[in-house]
Amino acid sequence: AYGWADLTAALKEAKEGGLTDFKTGQIAQLDCSPEGYAAAMYEFRKQFDAEILERVVALNAARAAEEAQGHIRWLRPEYQKSVVSGQKSAQTQLGLTDAPAAKGKVAKPAKTKKVEWPKTLADRAKAVETLLAAADHPITSAELTKQFTRAKESEVLEILDTLVALARAHPGDAKGTFVR
Repeated sequence: AYGWADLTAALKEAKEGGLTDFKTGQIAQLDCSPEGYAAAMYEFRKQFDAEILERVVALNAARAAEEAQGHIRWLRPEYQKSVVSGQKSAQTQLGLTDAPAAKGKVAKPAKTKKVEWPKTLADRAKAVETLLAAADHPITSAELTKQFTRAKESEVLEILDTLVALARAHPGDAKGTFVR
């Protein structure tokens, strides 16, 4: 998915008995007992996982720097940008804007028409996640609840807690806030 063909090649090489040192790029051929091979493979797997983690962290830092300079890599632009091919995105349909907040100021949510509180739990979770993703600042369960008609804060908070448990949302910097 990330285009790291060298890692795929290293994994294939390991299955054939050659272990790659990710720092030097050298491949060492194993010629040992089954126990020695198992121990070497265990160490290789630890190094392999560490290499992936290092690369993901570096990629995350690079993408964060890009975003700080205003370059956003949209995963699903048809849903994330305001208007694509004349169709409104989910954010726009909900009456939300994606205009950036002025630097140094906390963005206030735009005055919008309240969204109908869905009947099913799945639709409620989807609606809460959509509004949370559209928020340009950490938002509380009370603020989210106010964006729906007939929603109870306890229900919204339960959905937020579920989204956090599923890693679909995260606690914000301030106590009681959430971000996506």
